[in-house]
Amino acid sequence: MKRIDPRAQLAWLAAIVAGALFAGAPGVAAALTLGIAVLARSGRFTRSLRLVPTVLPLAVGIGLLDAFSGDPAGGATAGARIIALVVVAAAFAAVADGDALVDALRWLRVPFDVTFALVTGARLVPLAAADLSDLADTARLRGIDIDGAPPRRLRSWARLLVPLLVVTVRRGLRLGEAMEVRAFTADRPRTRRSRMRWRRRDLVAFGGALVYLSAVVVMVL
Repeated sequence: MKRIDPRAQLAWLAAIVAGALFAGAPGVAAALTLGIAVLARSGRFTRSLRLVPTVLPLAVGIGLLDAFSGDPAGGATAGARIIALVVVAAAFAAVADGDALVDALRWLRVPFDVTFALVTGARLVPLAAADLSDLADTARLRGIDIDGAPPRRLRSWARLLVPLLVVTVRRGLRLGEAMEVRAFTADRPRTRRSRMRWRRRDLVAFGGALVYLSAVVVMVL
């Protein structure tokens, strides 16, 4: 996946996310399988899966809410869907090149400001998850109990939201200062790093994404 064209990567990302959101348990299972396979090939399997415990309380909480409302199967699917989307996002971040994605989005005629916001946001999500994991480790070292049963964990992890917000805001301020220093808002023509060319494997990968998306549409309809 790392060697294919970023446009094909975006197509696969859209197809897998659509399958996980709308195709029920089969789409969730496919998203988990593909995400884990990509992470295993990327060499970041253990590091990237550290994000899963971070969202596990949220997934369990949503699953329990649906179960209490009389739909345990739907609750299990909803919880697994959150975990699958996190795994897919981690896999995409592991194989995607930010500069190449900018070129791909510009090729799709997406405005550069929107492109920059999307790519920067995608980069900040894994950083925020890593910050949350570090905050959890710090809380444990200081004797703050954030483990236990899922309802208790949900209440305990709420204590970490404020420091996480502070860390995220500080990172955003540093990014804004760096953009201002580099005259990001200046009206200047922007050059592209490289020309994008379709190769045979890119066409095959793009076609596979379209086939998978077509299968999702058929399942939904």
